Amino acid sequence: MKIVDLHIYGYGQLENMALTLADGVQLFYGENEAGKSTIMAFIHAMLFGFPTKQQSELRYEPKHHAKYGGRIRIFHEKFGFTVIERVKGKAAGDVTVTLEDGTTGGEELLKQLLSNIDKTLFQSIFSFNLHGLQHINQMKKEEIGKFLFSTGALGTDKLSFAEAEIKKELESRFKPGGKVPALNAKLNELNLLGQELKKAASKNLEYENLVQSKESILKEISILKNSISAFQEEKSKLYEWKKIEPLVREELTVVKELGEAGAVEFPPNGIERLERLKEILKPYQARHLSTEERVKTLEAEVKSFQPDEALLQQELQILSLLERLPLYEQLKHERKMLEDKLLELDEALSAVREKLHLPLSEDEITAINTNIFIKEQAEDIQKKQQRLHEAKQELDERFQDEKESLEEIEEDLQLAKSKILPERERKILEEKVMSGTDVTGAEAN
Repeated sequence: MKIVDLHIYGYGQLENMALTLADGVQLFYGENEAGKSTIMAFIHAMLFGFPTKQQSELRYEPKHHAKYGGRIRIFHEKFGFTVIERVKGKAAGDVTVTLEDGTTGGEELLKQLLSNIDKTLFQSIFSFNLHGLQHINQMKKEEIGKFLFSTGALGTDKLSFAEAEIKKELESRFKPGGKVPALNAKLNELNLLGQELKKAASKNLEYENLVQSKESILKEISILKNSISAFQEEKSKLYEWKKIEPLVREELTVVKELGEAGAVEFPPNGIERLERLKEILKPYQARHLSTEERVKTLEAEVKSFQPDEALLQQELQILSLLERLPLYEQLKHERKMLEDKLLELDEALSAVREKLHLPLSEDEITAINTNIFIKEQAEDIQKKQQRLHEAKQELDERFQDEKESLEEIEEDLQLAKSKILPERERKILEEKVMSGTDVTGAEAN
């Protein structure tokens, strides 16, 4: 494969630049930052894709040019003249490969052209640079020999670098006389385990002594368990005796009392007669308890019937409020009529606004300039609306006044109702007042 020419659309500082490569050796020379490394990076990008943002390589995106990428034309021994074009698209760019016979393809066809060579191998063999020679003056004699051998084999110092990495990895795993490497640490652990094993072997005799001691202790435990069983049986007997102790004591007391009483004749059917008497006594006991509860209830009611002197003093005001109750009902009815009338006026006002067929406010309607007839009609409607608005305000004020008056009457009525005695208590008090009985003295008696 041979590169014939380059066409850079935009790559770093190079924009719309075309280069043709003749047969033989091609030499690019120039000052620093002239674009030599940019051209090499451009060839890498056309063949293997733009570097991604996660990679450390420069992407060379143009700053003053919108188009990013370019194309190269190559001559391939198998496919002939071929054009490879790559522009901005996905991460590595969108590539288009056009063969001499007109066949087009993408990354897969490009890999066939490159015989599946990756970017690293390409740079090692076909794109050698002086990066590996930057620190050659710091190398030792044997290191320079390894570097030259690696450069002759691969074109770079990667072979010597790989050898150094392998040596570093081996030293990280094992180092004679070391302690940090993994194998050294494992050997130290193995030595410690050997010492612990020797200590464990020396403790075998102690273990045998402990086993014998365990057997003797188990025999003692067996003997103690048998003793515990005997004690448990004796404890059960003592527990049963303790339960019947009150009965035995009662029996002894009864026997003693019978001895002191001497011979006593028990009446025939005495137990049955006693049970019948108990059954007869139960209703009387229940009635007695019920009577006591009734007495307590009546006493509590008598205490609650104490008249409220302050309420009796306000009897005239309460009667006056009761007389004004029909007036209260009438005011409520008038308020309902006023609310209905107000609703009718609102509906009429809405109907007048709908007749205008314009979604305008009152100020906007009055500001419209039209002919004399329409203007007069609008003025009449406006005057009517003003009258309705004034009537509505007057009704609102009357409604508010009536509402406040009704609220005051309702509050007075609720207060009066809360102070009125129940009908039954009121009649009792009236009867006592009519009979001239001292209410306080009667309750005390």
